[in-house]
Amino acid sequence: MPPNPQLRQLGFGPDDRVVISHVDDVGLCQAARQAFIDLWDAGTISSGAAMVPRPWLPAAAAGARANPGVDAFISRERRDFLRASSLHIIGYRPLREIMQAALG
Repeated sequence: MPPNPQLRQLGFGPDDRVVISHVDDVGLCQAARQAFIDLWDAGTISSGAAMVPRPWLPAAAAGARANPGVDAFISRERRDFLRASSLHIIGYRPLREIMQAALG
């Protein structure tokens, strides 16, 4: 397999091994958001994402804005997965309200 050019741009050599630890669903609940903060502060994770809609997305987005060094992004939830999963019991607010609060 040829070396990854993006890793070369980051200063890694062709024989270097790189691990990217990523946390998903940061905005699901307060415990998930706090776990992300704790793991980031400890230096054990590299990035995180919050899905839309999630109840704690506004708080997760505010935390990312307050800490510009955090590698965080937002992804959109697929509705067919939401219906098929047990996550429907959480009860989401309307998407527009969540996005306005999260993105300001």
